[in-house]
Amino acid sequence: MPNTALSTPLLALPFRPRRRRRPGASACSAADDSGSAPARPLRPTFGLSGTEALELQWAVLAGRLKDEPYFGLAVETLWNFAVVDMFEAKSVFFGSTMDLGQYERFKRVMHSLPFRTLLGHCKREVLSTLVVSDSEVRQRVRVTGLRREVACYTMVVTRQLGGLRDGYWLTQRLTRDEEEQE
Repeated sequence: MPNTALSTPLLALPFRPRRRRRPGASACSAADDSGSAPARPLRPTFGLSGTEALELQWAVLAGRLKDEPYFGLAVETLWNFAVVDMFEAKSVFFGSTMDLGQYERFKRVMHSLPFRTLLGHCKREVLSTLVVSDSEVRQRVRVTGLRREVACYTMVVTRQLGGLRDGYWLTQRLTRDEEEQE
């Protein structure tokens, strides 16, 4: 008599990986100017417009997506949208020339002093949105971070022409503006 418990191949069993939850709650109020969070594609899709790609990235950086599966989602999503060539030794994605060919280097820059305000920010105020052409949109925002620090950032998204990402809106540059003189 055959053993039925062993007759099922192991690959046929359903595999459900455990999802890690983001540790702790945000120190900011959920009721701010960002409104409802958009649907959550973690990679650029063909159906997103330039302004939708911007809003998605700002929402992910604020940590406002429903059912956020893990803590590093914001940096990973920004990496997926970034125009960074791993074979190019110098990139100006963050404003200054640096080697960003690996995800770990990109992540280290995002957690550095100039850009840490973006991660899990409390409040975002759009200062201006400029549609430069059919293939470029620039947005400047003022962000209040978890440590109550205020900074202004400019994000530039462009529609890619040719290649594997033809027609996708990707982030060409994310820069922190100089400190405002008051």
